[in-house]
Amino acid sequence: MDTSQIVAPQKGKQELALNLEADIIFCGGSAGSAKSYTLLMRMLMHMDDPDFRAIYFRRTTGELEGQGGLWDEATKLYSQFDANCVDTSMMATFPSGAKAQFKHMQHEKTRLEHQGLIGSPLM
Repeated sequence: MDTSQIVAPQKGKQELALNLEADIIFCGGSAGSAKSYTLLMRMLMHMDDPDFRAIYFRRTTGELEGQGGLWDEATKLYSQFDANCVDTSMMATFPSGAKAQFKHMQHEKTRLEHQGLIGSPLM
């Protein structure tokens, strides 16, 4: 782990969202207001739990891939914590076994691919 860089929330709403003890959090704001990055940081709270699974959805593949996309940001952040980030599956696996997967809902048929994933290990 690179200890020369500190990962911490911004003061205000990001800090509040990371300190909430809740299963569901609703937050709004304009593009670029760090909502998605807050969710990526929230995953780090569970990175030592071998049974923890997260799945992040975006509407299109383009919102996941490429410079500044959610997967791009996740790989930069999670790599600092020794996560194995596999581009072909867009899956980050932490040393404990905790996993985060990134998927799109771009096509009508893909909405059915995710049924039953809650409580199931991600492949």
